[in-house]
Amino acid sequence: MVAMLGVSMRLVDDQRNPFNEYETKAHSSNVASCYVSSQVGQPFSIEVDNSIDIRHVLGGEYVIFKIFVDGVHVDSQLCAGMTTEYVHGAPVSNNTQRRFVFSDLMLSTDRTVQRDWSPLERFVEVRVHRVQPHLHSPPLGTEPAFLNRVDVVHARNAFAGRHPTSRRENVPQPNERCSLTYLDSKSSPYAVLRIHYRPQELLEARGSVPRPSPYTSYKENPTPTSRNNRAPRTKQEPIVHMMGRLTL
Repeated sequence: MVAMLGVSMRLVDDQRNPFNEYETKAHSSNVASCYVSSQVGQPFSIEVDNSIDIRHVLGGEYVIFKIFVDGVHVDSQLCAGMTTEYVHGAPVSNNTQRRFVFSDLMLSTDRTVQRDWSPLERFVEVRVHRVQPHLHSPPLGTEPAFLNRVDVVHARNAFAGRHPTSRRENVPQPNERCSLTYLDSKSSPYAVLRIHYRPQELLEARGSVPRPSPYTSYKENPTPTSRNNRAPRTKQEPIVHMMGRLTL
């Protein structure tokens, strides 16, 4: 869980089990991040939590989580103090969301395609603002967030092993809207929480996740034997398992 100043976020699966997190760290007094392992075709949801105690907050305990996926603002989630909320996808109407899912990367050998790694940077980010909601205001219309854009990168970047997030099937999800008064400047969030997602192989290559050992050792038979009937010792050679290589 990436946490800062009483607010937190994490990615969870369909059973709300959290993804394993690696390299969790704070970059400043209000910015924190971590890495998680991702797989193509795997759906996920975003869990956000507001643990700010109203006794220590001037003007109220509400916060709004502005959610960005791969740099696209997909939705905003209002959250009262001591409350946890779940965002399952990007809204396509006032009552429907389309699920988040890790998708494959499209490659091209066209020389005009950008070869820089910067477009391959993938992460889920929430920018948190303290707010005062006006819950009885008329709801605003929902503008869909489009994540099904085609991301094409040069084939030479395939070894980077990164993939984007796209949308899957539609799921019912009421999207209630209200007007807000921001207690923090929109350009200066109260906190910024970021989760980078990468395939397991890439996390192992960068040292974020320990590689499994290629050696397997066997212990000698622990069953006691008499001195006269003891079997002669044989040298135990380590058995080497061939590790699969990521191919392009």
